[in-house]
Amino acid sequence: MVNDSIEKRLGVKKLKDMKDSEIYTEKLSSMKGTPKHKRIDYSNFKNKTEARIFKKLNVKNIIKFDDKYSAFTLSSVGVNDGVWTNSKMMIIDKEKTDEIYKVNKQIIYKNLTKEGETPENAIKEINKLQKEAKFPNYKSVIPKNSEIEKTEAVATGDFVENKDNSKVFYKSGDVSFAFIANQIATIKNMFPDAKMYFSGIDLGTPVVLKVGNEIKALLMPVSKNKYIDGKEAGVDSISNYEPMPETDAEKREARKLF
Repeated sequence: MVNDSIEKRLGVKKLKDMKDSEIYTEKLSSMKGTPKHKRIDYSNFKNKTEARIFKKLNVKNIIKFDDKYSAFTLSSVGVNDGVWTNSKMMIIDKEKTDEIYKVNKQIIYKNLTKEGETPENAIKEINKLQKEAKFPNYKSVIPKNSEIEKTEAVATGDFVENKDNSKVFYKSGDVSFAFIANQIATIKNMFPDAKMYFSGIDLGTPVVLKVGNEIKALLMPVSKNKYIDGKEAGVDSISNYEPMPETDAEKREARKLF
């Protein structure tokens, strides 16, 4: 139920316009200013090796809610099909992608009205952007079930620490791929039960992350077998470090899991 303070802040007509255009959501209406990216919750990482590496690398959520210039930001195809991508990773989940798209709409609405557009014109502009936005043929890059390995790829404990693009390694059989730490952490943070499976041994093939038998995300590896451009990648291992002590909040969260 909408409370008086929200109606007073937005205005009744403006609130109705936002609802009618699917820009407004009860969840987002209470946020002041531009919604911040969801923080990484380390308790979501059930694999202790992953959790230690991600904490060591201080990973960030890389979903960009405010990228209004992206060709994919408001695509009606992505909105309707429940798919979001930034060309490097893909989320395939209607509930998760609805949140991303609705936040994008609300931010663009806020920016347009701040620039002087009326609420009506701002909504018209958003609807126009949504109709004109182009979306890639995402179905063509989703591996077929026959191409997906049956064995889960797991974190090896190896990583390459870099200020902007730290990498972590996952292995299945004799193949080891490196991934941008922020990207894989973002997906695992969003889908705590997701398991990674390779769909080939080449760098040009995406890996899939599945919850049960359902594909929830795709991600492209950035290097193979601990080498980058044929040279040693400065690979370190989390086993060289003492486990970081849990915070009180993490201890409380851990107890909830059992």
